[in-house]
Amino acid sequence: MKNIPAKKNKEKIKKKVRNKPAHTNAQKLQEETFDLDGFLPVASKQGKHRATQAGALTIVNTTKHGKRIAISSEVMERLGSPSEVQILMNHEGIAIGHSLQEDGPQFRIRTTGKKGVVYSSELVDELTETFKLSFDGISSLSFPKVRFASFQNGTLAFIQIR
Repeated sequence: MKNIPAKKNKEKIKKKVRNKPAHTNAQKLQEETFDLDGFLPVASKQGKHRATQAGALTIVNTTKHGKRIAISSEVMERLGSPSEVQILMNHEGIAIGHSLQEDGPQFRIRTTGKKGVVYSSELVDELTETFKLSFDGISSLSFPKVRFASFQNGTLAFIQIR
């Protein structure tokens, strides 16, 4: 076990801490004084986070937390915030838009904040297989490259996957 170095400054630091009950029907916040004497900062430092661009589209593929596709707020806004979209594929990526093909399947979009989310394990499996995506050791992949184009009934977003 590591030796904990003695604190040079022996002055006592006291901070007020508010204890918030877990439920919102609490009548009063209780306030108490908390003595931080004897506490030391942790020795760990935050690791370098790999810098990534914000994704226009994120594919989440986990056993425990489900499979879904998250569409960024920028893409949703440019598409006109539709409640349903169609998703088409080619060898480079996917096109997303409202009513792209007459007979194509529609995917309902649920909103989380300003993002759109398509919950479809079949779609995630199909994209994973088609584009040979690997989720080894990770739960999601984000794709930042997006282009927008006018289409018959509005705008479509093309997200490059390869």
